[in-house]
Amino acid sequence: MNDRHQEILEIINQNGYLSVEELSKQLFVSSSTMRRDLSFLEKEGLLRRTHGGATIISSDNEARSIDYRTNWNVEGKKRIAKEAVKLVDEGMNLFIDSSSTTYYLSKELLQFNSLHVLTNNVSITTLLAGHNNIRVELTGGIYNVKHGCVCGNDTVEYIKRRHADLLFVSASGFNDLGI
Repeated sequence: MNDRHQEILEIINQNGYLSVEELSKQLFVSSSTMRRDLSFLEKEGLLRRTHGGATIISSDNEARSIDYRTNWNVEGKKRIAKEAVKLVDEGMNLFIDSSSTTYYLSKELLQFNSLHVLTNNVSITTLLAGHNNIRVELTGGIYNVKHGCVCGNDTVEYIKRRHADLLFVSASGFNDLGI
């Protein structure tokens, strides 16, 4: 996804619906370029094409993919991550759930020399596992490709048997973990 794709998503999320013509004018691109961009974003599951335009995916129960969420409001997530990492000390045991904001927190953790991280997020596992002084433990469970995480009852039971000094969870993580 490129910067223009991100702008398209932001504009459509603010407005709910826009025509190809309106989007083309706002982003200074041709209608054919806009149609190609909208087709790409629809294939990625990030919006829904309509006759002559595009709209947000409106189902309240339909969670957006981790790729979409990770690329949405990046600067805000980075600011949150920089504040959250101030709570972490060397040698801590952390639980980090599968959210887009915690991915940015995980990047901040690379500055530490001794941590143990338990997570259900595959991207966070991959990111941190490359750092020799961070021990990473991935929960058991069923892999959910849309959310890039391991989930289910086995995941919850696995987490219950572990200790963490700090938990970093999203608001939806409270519900998902049954907290």
